[in-house]
Amino acid sequence: MDIAFAALFGLIVGSFGNVCVHRLPRGKSLAFPASHCPECGARIRPLDNIPILSWMALAGRCRSCRAPIPWRYPLLEALTGTAAAAALWKWGPTPAAALGFLTAFVFLVLFFTDLETRLLPDTLTLGGTALPLAFGVFGGTDPAPFDALLGAAAGSGLLLFVLLLHYHVRGYYGMGFGDVKLMAMTGACFGFPGMIYPLLGSCLLALLVAVPFILAKGKTWHYPIPYGTFLCAASALYLFRP
Repeated sequence: MDIAFAALFGLIVGSFGNVCVHRLPRGKSLAFPASHCPECGARIRPLDNIPILSWMALAGRCRSCRAPIPWRYPLLEALTGTAAAAALWKWGPTPAAALGFLTAFVFLVLFFTDLETRLLPDTLTLGGTALPLAFGVFGGTDPAPFDALLGAAAGSGLLLFVLLLHYHVRGYYGMGFGDVKLMAMTGACFGFPGMIYPLLGSCLLALLVAVPFILAKGKTWHYPIPYGTFLCAASALYLFRP
């Protein structure tokens, strides 16, 4: 029963996550105005704002203007609900479960934000970096604060070195500084050397997904790949490792 309530709570938080994905990259307030259709501006009714079910009932379209509602909405809600249930199952009713869920939530929001906009808002990356530090100090969770700081420094420093080296050799940045900040968050979450595993996993995911996409679509190798999306996916998977 506790797992079911956790999943339900996660669905609700996932609905808020969709607001973050849409508004944060655009510099909009998360509180005002109330939820509305981005196409026609119609306010979303409470019955049309129920996670997953409303999207299904509306057949993925706005009730007012029939504009399509992206598949990301129910998917993010479902993934956040799953993360909440998985965190409670893995760590029990402990501060570690709260930290695990919040960390997974931030990774999920960043995953979709980078995928859709190629942006990684500082509010999420820097806030996500502070999460394990705060929980380590006040909740006694792993990694310990020093390990989290070491992981953040090592992770962001490594990616910053790669970014600057690429610029020196090729004359342009191969990734954004948002990726460096995201790697700081990953390092803070897993410490050192734990941050190495999601880093390597993200590179493998990028090779398996991005390279075939570039070849199939006839894109050039300058095509901007949302590396943060792969790093978030690898980090979320590593977070819930057995």
